[in-house]
Amino acid sequence: MNNETQIDLADEALARSREQAKDYEGWLGARWCVPLSVVDLLICGTAAARGLVVLHDDADYELAERHCPDVVAWRVVRADG
Repeated sequence: MNNETQIDLADEALARSREQAKDYEGWLGARWCVPLSVVDLLICGTAAARGLVVLHDDADYELAERHCPDVVAWRVVRADG
């Protein structure tokens, strides 16, 4: 695969991620009036489009996971010791 093909594939993946994030923004914002940040939406959209799991340490992604069926999120906590 040449560089031009890789760039085209990356552009397509980013466009799909943006569209997924826009869908989630409208869906969450309209129903709960608790919109996620643009960064959170982009992360959720990218993860959903690629079948990835979001590792997080805050409640934003738990909200997204509860209400967006394509988002899978795992809370990561650090135990001192």
